[in-house]
Amino acid sequence: RWPVLIYLHGAGGRGSDLSDLGRMEGTPPALATARSPSTGSFIVVCPQTESSSWDTRLLRSQLIGLRDEITARSSSLGADASRVYLCGASMGGDGVWEIGGSYPEAFAALVPVCAASRPAVVPQLSAMPVFIFHGATDHVVPASRSHSNALCLCALFDLPCRS
Repeated sequence: RWPVLIYLHGAGGRGSDLSDLGRMEGTPPALATARSPSTGSFIVVCPQTESSSWDTRLLRSQLIGLRDEITARSSSLGADASRVYLCGASMGGDGVWEIGGSYPEAFAALVPVCAASRPAVVPQLSAMPVFIFHGATDHVVPASRSHSNALCLCALFDLPCRS
């Protein structure tokens, strides 16, 4: 069974043409050719929105519906329903915090990349693995945003924090 990665694009990926996601630099094209060392492969799902945020009631509902559909069809897809990960960059990273924090039972782990928001949902993530990534030279979203989210998680749950 393959793990599943749901990837939420940043503001530059907004639109209604999924082929745009394949032409973007960064994560979607890299994911198209990546392979998981343990299984040799994984399933990548890249939904697209025209909205300026992933954090709307409708999008939350649709993404959880997508996750539920993947779980329901896991046998026919060859997916491991216990390994559905939520990842996103920039605007998508903000969505990871908000959606993953609102539905922590729905995902195996969260991977916010260069996210700007300081989510109020952090206290709900006590049992959730969270992998935070941010480039120190990011000129759009200061890396201090991700660093403060990491420190918040560590302080809340009395965890060692590496920066």
